[in-house]
Amino acid sequence: MLSLTWKELFDKTRENLSQNHSPQAQNSLAYRLLEWTSGFTRTQLSLNWDLPVAPNFFQKWKVGMKRLSSGEPIQYIEAFTPFSNLLLKVHSSALIPRPETEELVQLILAHHPSTEKISVLDIGTGTGCIGLALKYARPSWEIVATDISAQALDLAKENAQFSRLSIEFRQLNLLSTSENEYPEVNIIVSNPPYIPAPEIQEMDRSVSAFEPHIALFTPAGDPQCFYRAIAKLASSKLKDEGEVWVEGHRDYLPETKNIFERHGFKKVTLIRDYNDNLRFLNALK
Repeated sequence: MLSLTWKELFDKTRENLSQNHSPQAQNSLAYRLLEWTSGFTRTQLSLNWDLPVAPNFFQKWKVGMKRLSSGEPIQYIEAFTPFSNLLLKVHSSALIPRPETEELVQLILAHHPSTEKISVLDIGTGTGCIGLALKYARPSWEIVATDISAQALDLAKENAQFSRLSIEFRQLNLLSTSENEYPEVNIIVSNPPYIPAPEIQEMDRSVSAFEPHIALFTPAGDPQCFYRAIAKLASSKLKDEGEVWVEGHRDYLPETKNIFERHGFKKVTLIRDYNDNLRFLNALK
């Protein structure tokens, strides 16, 4: 077995990543892989650069390096990811929560700064990230989170228990479940699948080969099918002055806006994300 110091192992990790990642990404991924391998913080690693890597750590590093080299997201290797003041467990049954979805949570909270009691329906909850982040920030809110996937709901329930947050979970299929199965609420929020299947060719392998396609791609390449269903559901299940908040594809959100307007929503607003891309829609009943 190679006898390497932590600094040498860090350099070896960067070298292994050099063909497929920028220098900045190489540094970030190398640190994260070594943190996962060792259990050290980044500061602790830097203080132990010259110490030899124990055999058990080196074997663990080899396993992680193989997974990372295959394109597997570092979050799945770490098994946890931070999201809006929470630490969430992640695995391949659900999408890895994105920074844009954190923005969506912050938009909702900014519109409701008080602690008034509000009911929320989170459609397609995945890891539970949106519903749990809202519950953490607004403990008085009542949250019902749904997903078509039993595996994703199991993960979301684990995250609720880990975070010591109480929300209700239901396994429901937005495209086929009767509206009677859904509660009446003040807010409907969703980050549904919105990518047409042909776009898989343009996606990074770490996404297309490892994250669940059911949470990424729309059936039959129809980027609006879930938004039509949400608009229809919201028309009957939102209370007076209720709101819809959704994340979407920048190329298709103008048509999504038209869908909500056709369903009678009195004010529909498109909002850009921090990268100045159209990303969110807010509709007022």
